[in-house]
Amino acid sequence: MSSFSVADSLTYEADRLRAFEGISAMLCAPLRASFFYGLPDSYFDFALLWEKKTPGRRLEDLVEDGIPSWSWDAWLDASIWRLSMVSGTLLDLHEWLESHTWVVWYKLKQTTPTESNFLPVWPSSQCHPRPSRWHGYARENAESRPFGRRQPRISDGAETKPIMPTTSILKKECLYFWTYTAFSRLSCQSRTGPTFASELEPGLHRFGLLDAHGDWCGTIMLEDEWSDSVGEAVELAALSDARDFSMEELDTWNYYVPEDREASEWRLDYAF
Repeated sequence: MSSFSVADSLTYEADRLRAFEGISAMLCAPLRASFFYGLPDSYFDFALLWEKKTPGRRLEDLVEDGIPSWSWDAWLDASIWRLSMVSGTLLDLHEWLESHTWVVWYKLKQTTPTESNFLPVWPSSQCHPRPSRWHGYARENAESRPFGRRQPRISDGAETKPIMPTTSILKKECLYFWTYTAFSRLSCQSRTGPTFASELEPGLHRFGLLDAHGDWCGTIMLEDEWSDSVGEAVELAALSDARDFSMEELDTWNYYVPEDREASEWRLDYAF
């Protein structure tokens, strides 16, 4: 749907989200969702995994309207959920949302001109004791954790994180969340041969990522001009578990993790 919407010609580019709202209104009931800047809140962790289909510039007029960079709507041209990237989540989408995501996403709720508070992006209180494979977030009961996730193991002495956002930056277009971050260096290294090489639109390139030891540890898709930044460090924020590398990223197992490929499933992360 988003590919159609953003590729469509509009007299005013700032109308793109308003145009999509007509389509999203028909999707709210079957998805059990509200849409937050063009993304369904009941599948929010999955919805954030969109990628550019073609190189696109940030729409500066939309920045003034508060359209955030994490939404496809702030970028020119089409966006997609690339099957090679998200296929691991689709084996059982609900189970992935329940067991392989952890970020509690908050949004700003303006109550008065001088007071603000935060709400979960997915605020639903509905309970679904037996959700299906394609169901989004679901609470088994009224006491379920935010976003209906399973209770993670908490080790002795684990650092306690604040429950609510603590920032003083208050903007309605911001996402507020806690997660882990790490630095990687951009690289031109490829772990895929010609048979499985990515077929990307002109202007896009799949770069490698190197860890602190210089070992290849993943990929990122960016515009060609990022070639000038190869060797520089970029900060990545972990979003959710990834099942494995696609063949477009890694077509032979190099034992970077000292286990076979299947045993290493869910040892990877999707990241901003």
